[in-house]
Amino acid sequence: MPRPQRTDHPDAVHHVSCRVNWRRFHLEHAAQAEIYFDELDAALEAFDVELLASAQMSNHHHVILRSPPKERYRRLTSRITKCGHWRPYPQGHCNSMVLSQLMRRLHRVVAVKLQLKLGLSGHFWGKRYHSREIRDSIDLTATIAYDHRNPVRAGMTLHPEDYAFSTAAAYAGSLADSRVPLAPESRLPFGLTWEKLQGAVRVYQSSKAVDDIFEAMGKMGITPGHPDYETTLHAAIRKAGLAT
Repeated sequence: MPRPQRTDHPDAVHHVSCRVNWRRFHLEHAAQAEIYFDELDAALEAFDVELLASAQMSNHHHVILRSPPKERYRRLTSRITKCGHWRPYPQGHCNSMVLSQLMRRLHRVVAVKLQLKLGLSGHFWGKRYHSREIRDSIDLTATIAYDHRNPVRAGMTLHPEDYAFSTAAAYAGSLADSRVPLAPESRLPFGLTWEKLQGAVRVYQSSKAVDDIFEAMGKMGITPGHPDYETTLHAAIRKAGLAT
């Protein structure tokens, strides 16, 4: 099976995830998590990418990111010619997308530091990272809540906001509780405000309904990329009484 082609563009919102090789629990302790979050913060700043949510588990991580605005995106995905002009990298080049540049840096530095700390060798991360574009506010809210509920499904905590290594506490309380700074309100997508997004996520992540919705859609084969994905998700959210 050919690999699905990744896409990215200015101001795009993506849900990104990746597992540790062999699903080993190399991210389970606070010291390892601190290295991960420090490097995530540095990578976001280097590429002017905004963080909307994160959930770092013991053997994988999730982040929801917004690409930089058009002009900054163009500079990051182009090279200067001898004539002094900006020329975009060809499609498929490792620098043709900001998202791939950020993830390459994040994974490389985290792998080197944790391998040194833990005495490991070989591949730290498993298969290449997975990403999909989020196209509306309902999908964004549900995906954030689903990521925040990851430790609840894993039996690690009873409430999403009690888990130390995600942005669930920031959404349930103060944005300042986020280990890595979240996007300013001016950079929120889909016309959202932080008050509206926080309120919706609180409702979604407090209920098991989001878990049930995504599980049921997966069993029906309606996964991201399916032509009926957004329609089915919206209908299921309304039926569960979660739409705000």
